[in-house]
Amino acid sequence: MHPALSTVFTPAARLAVVDTSDARVEEGLRIAQAAILRMALQCAGRCRVAVVGIPSKELVFAERVRASGAATPTAFAELTLRETLAWERVRRALGAAGIPLVDALPRLRAVLAAGRNPYRGDWNGHPDAAGNEAIAEAVLASGVLGAAQREGGA
Repeated sequence: MHPALSTVFTPAARLAVVDTSDARVEEGLRIAQAAILRMALQCAGRCRVAVVGIPSKELVFAERVRASGAATPTAFAELTLRETLAWERVRRALGAAGIPLVDALPRLRAVLAAGRNPYRGDWNGHPDAAGNEAIAEAVLASGVLGAAQREGGA
């Protein structure tokens, strides 16, 4: 295992936006999916819509936290479960509509496995330069950019 990487997790705050047992979150997810489907329909024949899935910092670190043997806080476990379920739901809906989903999770986890932190060490959940590079690599590796160019889109 690589040396310890330091960061701050805020699972309770992030759980609030993926907890679909909250009717507001459930409706937000429904609206977002419907909007993406409408975008794809509007683009038909001119461009192609693809979605880049950017996971929470906690989901990226989840395997590492579990492997550490440390007790996993309830909010952390609940967040990673609910987020995983939400992403699976989005993946199914997009797949049924033929809309590609670029999953950045494996690339972000690979950065961790290489001993680098794709996030700052504070509470901020946005990826840092290494994290953004990993996301860009996921997009490039997915082939969605080449597919868009072949179809005449941007």
